[in-house]
Amino acid sequence: MTAISVSFRKRRALTWLALTLLLGALFAARANLIGSQSLICARLGLGSNDLGLPISAGHVAFAVAGLLAGPLVDFIGGRRALRIGIIGAVVCNLLLGLCLWGLVVSPAHTESGAPYAVPVLRLGLTPESLVLVLTALWVGNNAFHAMASLSIPCILANWFRTKERGFFAGLYHTLSPAARNPAMLVGSLFVTVAYETAFILPALLLAVMGLLCWSRIKESPQHAGFDDFDTGDAPWPPCVSAVGFAAPLRLLFSSATPWVVALCVLCIAVVQFSIDAWLPMYLRFAMGMGMVQLKNSEAYQLYSSVHPLAGGVGLLLAGAVSDRLRSTSRIPQLCTLLLGQTLLLIFLWRVLDNPTWVMAAALGVTFLAQTGLMLGVSVLGMDLGRQRAVATVVGLIVFASYAGSTLSGRCLGRLLDYARAAGPAGSEFAVWPLWPLAFAALGLVSSTLLWRHAHIRQ
Repeated sequence: MTAISVSFRKRRALTWLALTLLLGALFAARANLIGSQSLICARLGLGSNDLGLPISAGHVAFAVAGLLAGPLVDFIGGRRALRIGIIGAVVCNLLLGLCLWGLVVSPAHTESGAPYAVPVLRLGLTPESLVLVLTALWVGNNAFHAMASLSIPCILANWFRTKERGFFAGLYHTLSPAARNPAMLVGSLFVTVAYETAFILPALLLAVMGLLCWSRIKESPQHAGFDDFDTGDAPWPPCVSAVGFAAPLRLLFSSATPWVVALCVLCIAVVQFSIDAWLPMYLRFAMGMGMVQLKNSEAYQLYSSVHPLAGGVGLLLAGAVSDRLRSTSRIPQLCTLLLGQTLLLIFLWRVLDNPTWVMAAALGVTFLAQTGLMLGVSVLGMDLGRQRAVATVVGLIVFASYAGSTLSGRCLGRLLDYARAAGPAGSEFAVWPLWPLAFAALGLVSSTLLWRHAHIRQ
């Protein structure tokens, strides 16, 4: 490969930084409903779970829209799709804020601990019908976010070689929360004054960031005035037509590799959600630790402080190691991560009576899960997309990760309820590690077979 000039590196760094800042602004405009959920429920006289419909519908819309919008993003180009996604997300957030401001004449209120009064709404709406309006707008917001999120790896794949994508993807996922959290902090300061600002401020922030960063973003090096840039991607299969809207879909269905990678990512998502969501409940019910005792536990405090740090540092190291070890495929690395998860889950199952060792094993499992998701979604998605089908492949893998989280949330709770009926309280957690262990083993077998198949073909 030819050497990269200094001017090219600077231009590429600007493109990468602009996309990272934009992703942070997009996150702030997508996590705002959850952050303001309790206040909105209080002002509308709703129960704490009444906004579950728009939140759940939004998650489904993001996953499904990502799956369906991938070929469109590849067809029209990442930069144009990013513009459509940003504009749509800004409009939906502004409409959400304006609905809460314009349709609520008098919010619900309490006096001396009395029950919530019924709010006064315009157009004859009830709080329940207003929730349906918010749900429709929130679904649209998440659909536009899916298009914008898919366009980012679509653009980055044109600027980075295959042997550079791991490190920059890890840095990208590490710095995105750093760009998101200040925006959400500023929003939280205003939301207590006027809850409509939970949507209006992120919309304005996203619009400003879009205007500031837009001139820095180009579809490819050629669009920025540089010569053709060889990314090292595998050539398009000669038996697959590369012309037309359906070209990414033809590539997707021409090989089993993207589908097996998506299955592995689904398994990793099941493992991560099973550990992250149920570890506090295991400590409370199986170990008999109350909330105060749990928060004062030195082991849990260490786990809570090390968890985000390990995630950030781990993504950087994993991305760099991924680039260093890459030969013709990253499948062996994915297989190794799943093997590590499987062994740690077996260890966790064997030390369930020791909460300190359980938290240590859980930290290792979630570290490998975050690394595996970054490797599967961002890096392998760009590699397997071969520049012309990146959004389509990434959309499939993102859908698989959301399906894994949903599957774990729906099924693991019922499995524990069934086990609780057969024994004393807390005994159900004896089967807790077996659920993620089964999926880690499934992902390990699938990735091993894919690795073996690729080795035979070579």
